[in-house]
Amino acid sequence: MNFALLSRLRLASFLLAGLTCLIYAILALLFDRPDPVPFWIPGVVGALTGLFGLITGVFLPRVSSVVWDELSRNEWSRSVQFGYWVAVALYPIAGAFLYADLFAWPTLFAAMGTLTGAAPLLCFAWLDTRGA
Repeated sequence: MNFALLSRLRLASFLLAGLTCLIYAILALLFDRPDPVPFWIPGVVGALTGLFGLITGVFLPRVSSVVWDELSRNEWSRSVQFGYWVAVALYPIAGAFLYADLFAWPTLFAAMGTLTGAAPLLCFAWLDTRGA
């Protein structure tokens, strides 16, 4: 496996995990239910993404080190920072929704958790495709 293919697979796995979490959060808010689809789906997709990264790092260390170069590490750092601020911003937003009695707290808790997971993954995918 060459580094270009591994880089594309990493991008696809991050996009899949991020979009799974984002869609789960959107569905939870649309249907006002904390479990619009089976609750384990975002966790399994995220775990498979992590397992993919672990396996490639262990069995393809040279290719993996090329894929996770300085630019990728910088993009991941920026993505995690973005994810942090998304998580911080979700608290007052959720508080306002709870105060207005628009959603039940279990629904907001599920949406906040999956949005917190989706933010760095989708931000990384966006930065990686831009080549920032």
